[in-house]
Amino acid sequence: MSSQVIEESPAAAGLPLEQSVEEIRCYQVSFKHDGAAVGRAQLHSSGSHILEVVDLFVEPEFRGQGYSHDILAQLMEFARRQGASVISAHTSPDNSAAYQAFKRMGFAHHHDEVHLETPISAKQTPHADADPVREGNDEL
Repeated sequence: MSSQVIEESPAAAGLPLEQSVEEIRCYQVSFKHDGAAVGRAQLHSSGSHILEVVDLFVEPEFRGQGYSHDILAQLMEFARRQGASVISAHTSPDNSAAYQAFKRMGFAHHHDEVHLETPISAKQTPHADADPVREGNDEL
C-alpha cells in the first residue's frame, strides 16, 4: 500500500490538516453457472487481517436456490488464501435474505451502525458546529 499527500489546507479549527490517500485492495468477484451470471461480491482489504464483504448480490432469478451459501463459502476460502483471519460484512436486519445468509455461514452480530449522508455541492464546507468530536464522540 502506498500513501501520498494530496492537499494541505486549514481545518475548521484553524489548524492545518494534511490529507493523504491510501490505496486499498478491492476484489470484484463474479460468479457464473453454465455461463449465466449468478451473482457478484466485492471484498475490501486495507492490509490488515480482515477482509470485508462490501457488496453481495445474487441475480433475482437465482435467489432462493442456495447460491448465497456457495458464494459466501467461496469468498471465505478466498479470504483465507489471502491471509485474512476474519471476514466481515455489513448488512441490515431489514434485508432478511442477506442477513440470514450471513448468519447461516457463521457471521455473528458485532455492532450496530447508523449510516449518514448529505448532498455535496461544489462550494459546501462542513460546519464546525456539526463536528461529532465536539459533540462528545471520541471515536472519530
